[in-house]
Amino acid sequence: MREIEIVTTELFKSLLEIDIDDVHFDLHNDYDCYSILFSKDHELTLSLKSSDKEVKLTFKGVTVNYMFLNLTDVNKDITTIDSIYRGRYEDSNVLREVTDDSRNYYYIEFYSGYTIELFARTVFFVTS
Repeated sequence: MREIEIVTTELFKSLLEIDIDDVHFDLHNDYDCYSILFSKDHELTLSLKSSDKEVKLTFKGVTVNYMFLNLTDVNKDITTIDSIYRGRYEDSNVLREVTDDSRNYYYIEFYSGYTIELFARTVFFVTS
């Protein structure tokens, strides 16, 4: 298993395409999300698999700010992640990029409309 820290990502740049050691990972087109785990250690882990590989995106130092999961429409594609990116958040009518305790704001959106917005200190990409 290999864990790589994704150091401060560019604002609004997608985290769905990752290149490591000449290997390209397309998390939108080639992978399905089969598990989302939020631990007591304030880590949110997205587990994804393709036909022959498994990877994880782990957000550490997490505070979930917003989550929408519509459980009534089970016919929608709930495994495809549509976008993941670092964005801005509103604080007292001001758009900010980083919190006072050095956490970034991330948006995770699924094709089905499921959405998670969170603050995280770091993001790790884990390959097997």
